[in-house]
Amino acid sequence: PTTSTLDIPINQNSVIKVDKTSATTQVTSTGQIVVYNFAVSNQGNTTLTNITVTDAKCNAAPAYVSGDSNNDSKLQTSEIWRYTCSHTVSQAEIDGGGNLNNTVTADSQQTQPTQDILDIPIDQNSVIKVVKTSSTSQVTKAGQTVVYSFTVSNPGNTTLSAITVSDAKCNAAPVYVAGDSNNDKKLQLSESWVYTCSHTVTQSEVDAGGNLVNTVTVNSDKTPPAKDILNIPVNQNPLLSITKSTEITHALIGQVVTFTITIANIGNVTLNN
Repeated sequence: PTTSTLDIPINQNSVIKVDKTSATTQVTSTGQIVVYNFAVSNQGNTTLTNITVTDAKCNAAPAYVSGDSNNDSKLQTSEIWRYTCSHTVSQAEIDGGGNLNNTVTADSQQTQPTQDILDIPIDQNSVIKVVKTSSTSQVTKAGQTVVYSFTVSNPGNTTLSAITVSDAKCNAAPVYVAGDSNNDKKLQLSESWVYTCSHTVTQSEVDAGGNLVNTVTVNSDKTPPAKDILNIPVNQNPLLSITKSTEITHALIGQVVTFTITIANIGNVTLNN
């Protein structure tokens, strides 16, 4: 017998690919669960082994779902292996805005690692709210002290800073009382900050009647200003007293009697005419 040998070079082209997707199209709140799906495929011409899928944004390592049709733990060129994981959105990510940026890496024994990036827009909704209250239910006189309380809250989805509270009716600038539970000077979604101030009722306010109208304005570094108006009824009580007197105790015929007439304002409004 005789033999002849022919060598034809085998061109190995080991390539792995990963595609990252999510049904979530927008990030809107802290604690939101974003589910990621990963499709790992073999784009080369060799069978791949020791497949790994990693993603720093996953709460736990990506879990294999399906795709290994012959259960040999090898990624054939005809197969697509599917993985999934979840990510819980943090407040820092909402505050950062932009996109929830996430990178998955797939690798095998035969290939270089490959990556895919998925960006999901973050919808920032910065809102500040203030509610103004008072234990005073009625204004009755000039000089009366009305104490106002302001409760400032964050009904949006971003942390707020540089909080300001102003009220033209306050004798002095509103004073912070409580609410910043972690003392970071930032208004978290879970916090309500309380402020207070006092107003001394003027005679002109009592004379005007109607309501003691008061507007508080609150603002932050991320929001337009918000306002709240509190009306406290002014109880007008116009009241006049008159007293007539004389020093004469017994009048005689022809005697001139001088009377003193004293008029006093014993109400709470200025009287005219």
